[in-house]
Amino acid sequence: HPYLPISKNHRTMTTLSTSIRRCGVSSALHVCRTNSSLKSQRQRKITTLIVGSGGCLGSTIAKHFHNDKDKIIGADVHVHATESTNDTTHCLSNYIQLPHTNVLENSVRALHRGFQDISGEQEGIDVIICAAGGWMPGSGPIYGQQHGHTFNTDIDDYLTYASNTHKLLQQNLYPVIAASSLAAKKLNPNGLFVATGALAALSPTPGMEGYGLAKAAVHHLIQSMGKTSADTMPQLNKTYLGVLPGVLDTPSNRKGMNVGGDGSSPVPEDWIRPEEIAAEIGSWVAQPY
Repeated sequence: HPYLPISKNHRTMTTLSTSIRRCGVSSALHVCRTNSSLKSQRQRKITTLIVGSGGCLGSTIAKHFHNDKDKIIGADVHVHATESTNDTTHCLSNYIQLPHTNVLENSVRALHRGFQDISGEQEGIDVIICAAGGWMPGSGPIYGQQHGHTFNTDIDDYLTYASNTHKLLQQNLYPVIAASSLAAKKLNPNGLFVATGALAALSPTPGMEGYGLAKAAVHHLIQSMGKTSADTMPQLNKTYLGVLPGVLDTPSNRKGMNVGGDGSSPVPEDWIRPEEIAAEIGSWVAQPY
């Protein structure tokens, strides 16, 4: 099973866990809590916020979490569809429209104001999941050389590298920063914060440095949030987890890598289906570490 490591580097903190979990490989860095959690709260309504709810992974998580009892709030830069033909619309209790912007402060402001408009000043959040992300090839300055080409001496090639890196930070890191800022204010005691990292970013990522940089920063942020919470507010018993898939089996990845279609190669067996990640996160809520 891609989520059951063969070996673990395990240590326990007194009240809180910070976990970076590798999906689809045989080992994991796993730091885990063992005491009370959201499991004791299942008698009441749980409020979940999914940042990136319009993407393939986020919408799959929304479908998995959907029930008649709990409150699920989506947030994304995509315009929220209201047509009955959109099969994820009915999964969300509310939706926060985030701006298309390259200014991080605007995203943070929109997420905070959006949640306050929906829930008021007093209500908190039990589960925050950041499923936003993105990938593009050629996000490194040596990409052309790797493919047997030579860069022109024109600076435009390097400006493209800088632009792609900025876009990947916007897609992968900025949403986690925004979500973590809301978690610092609104995550309830015994709450759970989950963000998506990447297995690739545990090692060098030649040719896609921008992607590796963004995801490595996500890993660092998750672990730092958990350590800060454990050191300063251990009594609140909050959990910060990171899920690190290899390659997600999404329509865009299939298209970009030319697999799974007519006349193309089959989908590799080690690709991770979004449903698997959704189920794993669901298990963290039902049976926390």
